[in-house]
Amino acid sequence: MFNRTEWTKPSAAMDNLGPQKTAAILGCDVSVIQKLHSPLEGYFLRWLTEEKTIKKEDKLFSIMKDFGETIINDLKGLDERIKTFKSGGAELIEIGGIKGLFINIEKEPSRGVNIYIKEEYGENTIGFSISKDDRGPGWCLYRFNDHPKINFAHLKGEKGKIIFAHPGGFIAKTHPMRKKAITELVRKAIKES
Repeated sequence: MFNRTEWTKPSAAMDNLGPQKTAAILGCDVSVIQKLHSPLEGYFLRWLTEEKTIKKEDKLFSIMKDFGETIINDLKGLDERIKTFKSGGAELIEIGGIKGLFINIEKEPSRGVNIYIKEEYGENTIGFSISKDDRGPGWCLYRFNDHPKINFAHLKGEKGKIIFAHPGGFIAKTHPMRKKAITELVRKAIKES
């Protein structure tokens, strides 16, 4: 179940081997590992060490149980999501010589997409995705792996079409529009970058 996740191996290495060996496994300097330390993780670890016993009625038990169930349910749902992508939930398209995915899923459209791309096409092969915006009525344009030829920030001036374009160029949100119009916006982000 956990073999598809990117975070479990480094997390287990950190827990079992410490920062030096984890950095070596990841091929980075130990300072990078130290910068990734989450204050939230530290908070929960301190809370755990302070408790002698944890009972079902304790707040910590409830939080940890909910967290664990959420992770397991997400991972169980991942197989189904990958099947959905493969059976028409994601269509491979090409715009301006760059491969992308048109994702035909309404609820949480980007969930599992990185794993699907890695398994189906290989890493660094897909430059962008077009999916329904799960926070609004329009579309979400997303750039993968900081593709150097795509900059959605260039779409900011598209009046009546763009709701938000991040200054970093990796994401843009649009108003509702037809597929042809949305693909033309992607073409503009590629052409102008």
